[in-house]
Amino acid sequence: MPDELRMISDKEFHVRCLGEIGAATAQHDYATAWALIERVMNEVSPEKQAHCFLLRGEIKNYQGKPDEARHEWFEGIPLSRPGSFGRLTIEYELGKSFEIEGQKEDALNYYLSAIKTCAEGEKFSGCQPLAAYLALNEGHIPQEYHDTVAMAVEKSWEVLEVPGRPDLDDLPNAINVLSEHLANLINQAQGE
Repeated sequence: MPDELRMISDKEFHVRCLGEIGAATAQHDYATAWALIERVMNEVSPEKQAHCFLLRGEIKNYQGKPDEARHEWFEGIPLSRPGSFGRLTIEYELGKSFEIEGQKEDALNYYLSAIKTCAEGEKFSGCQPLAAYLALNEGHIPQEYHDTVAMAVEKSWEVLEVPGRPDLDDLPNAINVLSEHLANLINQAQGE
């Protein structure tokens, strides 16, 4: 198989490509990061392409171009696997972007999409979109979303290994407990 048709392995994508892209982005060398993404876009699976669109959106966001960032994220959604962490991440980034722009309804809709992805998808935490939705909606979880939010809370609780069981009759409090637990985990990891 000619090199130009070779698909990049998951390991190569994560270690080599994302490492190089992350290093360039951390140094604010967005042109290099963008070029690295472009180099691998056609050599990876659709799910990895979705990840590339996520990264391109982040670059546009860092450059202060929220509309262009959202365009990249919109391109990535159909390439991401339904129920995947990649899909949740893109939906969450869209929600944050709309929230920053003051577009509350769009932000709530994308946070809710991320929560649904967590509830119905693979095993990962949806703590960030849960907390963002709760904060933007002034601590209120509409009854029609109770079951979906409860499923995402339960799954996140298990993934983050929060002691005890979540109180699903008080979802705002359960989300706050999740957020505090995640913050503690992050602080512990940074302290090591």
